[in-house]
Amino acid sequence: MPSDRNLVLTCCFFLAACSQPQAANETGHIDSMRIDSAKGAAQTVRPGEYLLAVSGTIEQSQLFGLLAEFEPLSLSRAGSYYLLRIARDPGLSAIRFQCSKLPGFVSVQPNFSYRLPTLR
Repeated sequence: MPSDRNLVLTCCFFLAACSQPQAANETGHIDSMRIDSAKGAAQTVRPGEYLLAVSGTIEQSQLFGLLAEFEPLSLSRAGSYYLLRIARDPGLSAIRFQCSKLPGFVSVQPNFSYRLPTLR
């Protein structure tokens, strides 16, 4: 039956088009996409804002010393994370590299901005 075959092929192509390859980084976390704020992000992120996860607490002076070249603006507690704001955003990989030098560092991610779509 040609119509059943076409439906199966359409579904297969649709599923293949929707899937995105994912690779585990060096810490075993899955990065579904590369985000580089200097070149423009594929997802909506707040430029110059990152969420840091650490075990324990962060000494602001120590973190600001590590990130001095990126002109850190503020560090505030946001639930179980710290919200870091910087003036010069070098991208996620540069921030991750510098923050990995902190004692108790767990992870860092961009501050994603989630919004509901507007209905027309």
